Order: sequence, then structure tokens, then C-alpha cells
Amino acid sequence: MSILNKDPDCTAYAWSANLAGEMLRYIIERDDPRLRFPVGPDALPFLGWRTSVSDEDWIGLGALERDADYFERVFLDTGVDLLAVMSGSHGHHSGMTF
Repeated sequence: MSILNKDPDCTAYAWSANLAGEMLRYIIERDDPRLRFPVGPDALPFLGWRTSVSDEDWIGLGALERDADYFERVFLDTGVDLLAVMSGSHGHHSGMTF
């Protein structure tokens, strides 16, 4: 999939990059035993989605040949429109988990 092949200087990523940087700093500087550190408004729905998908289905998502198929699956399962997020036309930007 080419989702991560976007230009890192794209303004659509500026918000999430700053927030992710703050979280990385927190992780480095604190002794917090948590395994996951959700960042951004869509991070928790994604974590919830992951727990609802079997390991086999999760791995199968990586085998989808078209990004559009992945985007559709995410939207149907979570309500998060990744295509809009990636294009910057979404009201906020997707979350991530460290």
C-alpha cells in the first residue's frame, strides 16, 4: 500500500506530526508502562477496530492490492474517511498509536 508514501511536508500531516512528536517526547521522558499511546482524534476508534478484527483479517488488509479497497474497509468498519484525511479535506487528521 502507498498510504505512507505521501510527502512528509504536506500540510495535512503538520497537525499530526506535531502531536506525534509531543507524544514521542513524553514516551522518552516518562516512565509510563503502557504498551500503546494513542495520538489524535481517530486513534482510539482504530484501536477499537483492531480488537474487533481477527489476526488473519488484520494481516489480510496488508495484502489488499488497491489503497481504495483499504480505505473502503476502514470507512465501513470505523466511519473514518481516510481518503478525506489523506487529502486534507477532513475536519481533523487521523490518529496514530505509538
